[in-house]
Amino acid sequence: MAMVPAKSDPKWARFASNFTAIKVNDLATKMFLNRLKVKATFDQSEAAKRGLIDEAYEFFTKNQENLKGDIQTIFG
Repeated sequence: MAMVPAKSDPKWARFASNFTAIKVNDLATKMFLNRLKVKATFDQSEAAKRGLIDEAYEFFTKNQENLKGDIQTIFG
């Protein structure tokens, strides 16, 4: 089973800094990442990055059964 890392894991900081370059397969993940890109365009503060991590954590945790491959791609 794909495991979403804890929010304290350094993988999340790397995700927040580089999610625009991530290539995924699932359409739902692609759409979600595109939405995050739009948000990040308007606010690049540390608080905004934490918000993106919170939102992504919730998305991946809620959908981890269906997004195993993308979670593996993103977090290793």
